[in-house]
Amino acid sequence: MPYNIAKVDRVTLIKKSQAAVLTFESSAEIMRRYWSLSSREDLATEQRLKLFNNAVEMSKRIPAFQLEARLDGKFWEEMGKAINLSV
Repeated sequence: MPYNIAKVDRVTLIKKSQAAVLTFESSAEIMRRYWSLSSREDLATEQRLKLFNNAVEMSKRIPAFQLEARLDGKFWEEMGKAINLSV
């Protein structure tokens, strides 16, 4: 998701499936360098699977949100509303 300055403050709950994919992609980006240095492809494959499964489990338990924020806005008020609605 690109980072653009929004015209309004808005918080949108992300579907669990999308949250799992975004979490996995973010984590995999960090691990890519390590995996590229590994001589054991089987270990990297195993770690990718564990990373994906962890992302899925996290998305089942922790709500994820997309935040759109203005430079002069009060996005934290929208986050507070969204968190209270998702609990």
